[in-house]
Amino acid sequence: MKKVPKRAWRKFSAGRGAKGQRFYDRAVIDLAETAPGRHQLLIRRNRATPRRAARPRRCPPA
Repeated sequence: MKKVPKRAWRKFSAGRGAKGQRFYDRAVIDLAETAPGRHQLLIRRNRATPRRAARPRRCPPA
C-alpha cells in the first residue's frame, strides 16, 4: 500500500468506551472513477497503536 499523505488523515471519535473517549484517524482514498458511482478505500488507524484496517467503499451517484 502506498503511503497515505498526512493531510488525508482526519480525527474522529468512536464514542465513549470503558476507558473513556476513543479516537481514531480516518483517511478516504479515491481508487477509480467509474460511472455511475465512485470507488473509495476507507482506512482507519488507532491513534495509540500503528494498526490499520482498510475497507472498500462504494458511493452511489448523487
